[in-house]
Amino acid sequence: MNRPLLCFSGPFRALLLGLATLLFSFAVLHKTPVEQVQDYYTLHLRRFHDQLTRFQDVAYSADTTALRRQFAACRTEYKQLEFAVEYYYPHAAQRLNGANLPETEAGEPDEVIPPSGFQVLEEYVYAAPPTTGPTATWCTRKSTTCSIRCATSSSRRPC
Repeated sequence: MNRPLLCFSGPFRALLLGLATLLFSFAVLHKTPVEQVQDYYTLHLRRFHDQLTRFQDVAYSADTTALRRQFAACRTEYKQLEFAVEYYYPHAAQRLNGANLPETEAGEPDEVIPPSGFQVLEEYVYAAPPTTGPTATWCTRKSTTCSIRCATSSSRRPC
């Protein structure tokens, strides 16, 4: 008679099957590093977009103290993404956080590209003395809104 080496029958078989199911239910499937980075980038990009949207809303209707607070929140959220933006999208990084100096292209030295991004916005946001309530200057808000549009537009035209 040929008997299999491992012959389980009856209650012992059910016990082993239940134990195997229990052990596999605790197995944790880890995400790959690529998926982890993609999830991180997607999460922080969504948060950054939300902060920019709030900043744009505040630019139209809030006092300079709230505007400064929201600007700081936008800057902080961008810092969470800066490493990826600088590496994968250097042109976008220049538009978002470039120096507050006009630039020219080597091929077209007569065409001046105006500065844009957080450093330009920072000059507008922190230039006026802090005010509260509806007395915040309209000019500052208008200039800030213009800079937001410049920073988020894909064209190289001035506002």
